[in-house]
Amino acid sequence: MRARAFTLIELLVVLAILGILFTMTVFAWRDALRRQEDAATLHKLSGLFWVSATRAASEGRRLVLCKEGNVLRVRVSSSSPCNGKVRSEIALPDGFEVGLPEGKLLTFEPPGKLAFEGTFTNPFDLVTPQGRYQYHVSVIGEVKVVRP
Repeated sequence: MRARAFTLIELLVVLAILGILFTMTVFAWRDALRRQEDAATLHKLSGLFWVSATRAASEGRRLVLCKEGNVLRVRVSSSSPCNGKVRSEIALPDGFEVGLPEGKLLTFEPPGKLAFEGTFTNPFDLVTPQGRYQYHVSVIGEVKVVRP
């Protein structure tokens, strides 16, 4: 009795099915990574306000939030806005847009209160590849994020 082997057609069908499954897995993985990047950026941006207000209170000095391109920087307040030492920053990934103007946006005052500048809009929008989010910032640095 002769042993039966796989034909070339059977082998090609199996390889095609494996290729399709691999492609579907790659696209699902990329989508999961994008959602994770969105969640991480949302969390970092929310934390920026609370941590900076707390830092201003603990250090007993004013800090300012400045938007410089697609980067939000918290700096030590100086005589010239947005020129002090950088205390923390968030660089928004490609495809993310924050609905805030360039320059000085607000001041974190000891004992942990926020003084909004005239250019700061509250709430403000963050647009990501996955959707749009609204940030509502309180005067003590608490942030509520909603998806309209």
